Amino acid sequence: EYQAVAQRAFELADDSPEREKFFIRGSYYSMHGNWDEAVKNYATLLRLHPDHRWGGHNLFNTLTALGRMDEAVPYAVLAADDRPNDFYAQARAAAALVTWANQTDAAGPYLERARELRTSTSEPNGYLEAWIDSYPIFEAWLNDDVISTQDALQAAEDDLRGRPEAHQFAWFVAGGAESIGQLDRAAEIDGSRAPSVAMLAWMRGDVEDIDLLLHERDFRRAPSVTRLEPMRLILLALAGRAEIVETGLEWLRPQTERTDLNFVPAHIPGIVEVALAFASGDHERAIQLLEPGLEAERQSGSRVFFLGADLLSRAYEASGQPELAVRTLEAASRERHRTIPNATMEWAWIASRLIELYRSLGREAQVRDLADNLHRLLEQADPDFPVSATDR
Repeated sequence: EYQAVAQRAFELADDSPEREKFFIRGSYYSMHGNWDEAVKNYATLLRLHPDHRWGGHNLFNTLTALGRMDEAVPYAVLAADDRPNDFYAQARAAAALVTWANQTDAAGPYLERARELRTSTSEPNGYLEAWIDSYPIFEAWLNDDVISTQDALQAAEDDLRGRPEAHQFAWFVAGGAESIGQLDRAAEIDGSRAPSVAMLAWMRGDVEDIDLLLHERDFRRAPSVTRLEPMRLILLALAGRAEIVETGLEWLRPQTERTDLNFVPAHIPGIVEVALAFASGDHERAIQLLEPGLEAERQSGSRVFFLGADLLSRAYEASGQPELAVRTLEAASRERHRTIPNATMEWAWIASRLIELYRSLGREAQVRDLADNLHRLLEQADPDFPVSATDR
């Protein structure tokens, strides 16, 4: 029934005031999964009426779902400027400016305003509250300031403890020997944490641990689509579980055609297929599939992006193209600002892989510069992080 109403509203949109016309069009195209047209109409609406709250909300969410985070930043800022007493709008603008635009100075006023509103907001948001609380730690880490990182963590530790949205970042940055134990315990309690531990297993080359964590724990329980998410499938592919991954892909591929904002970006199944190709030794196919998919995933700063960069660099190495491997990892390393709060340990893994490649190419000056920086960041963190012993 609502489809008929939506169709009728769309047909009458041209005779409606501009404020309604472009919102109706954007909403109609969103309902039908025509995301490019939805973006175009919402953007026109915001240009004409920047105070249109739902138009801005829908445009921001659509762009981020499409992985076009850089384009979403101005709309987060626009909403914050229009609603100075809205915690969600202020925190979202701060997070977008830092994470996607790498503009920490510009984020400052929004961050401070969000903190002022934190206790009085009527719209609590667990993720953004965690982001605000853990940001001083991240800011110091982003500036390679080890002492301030430790000080900020110590100041926030009691507040962060038991809050996985914020504490996972702290686990890596300054967890010490206890950090991996905390991740292990979290994975036992909450299956959603298993990929964190499985990613560490991949870094260490412990393929059997990946299989144990993700196959034994997740795939022998009652089936759930949440357990077939891309990161799990990629890691399972690397662990040699091709049959399970193919079953997961049968579910994953149709999700790219969903007409709601829970759709899976079109390039994601291809990255899972890359892991299958890589695990089977077909490096040429891995490169062919991954080059476009990795660029499409870049703006997200996700674990999938950093793991994909690692796989692409390894495929280039295996194909006798070490310079392309270096460029791939250098490009991924420059996306460090996108990692909070979910992919900081993946960024450090990219840095440690660069050290290996620089050394293999005889670039000792770059080895020293990067190793010194990475080890200063790690010296208070996980002592077992997989950087070669000769680099420590």
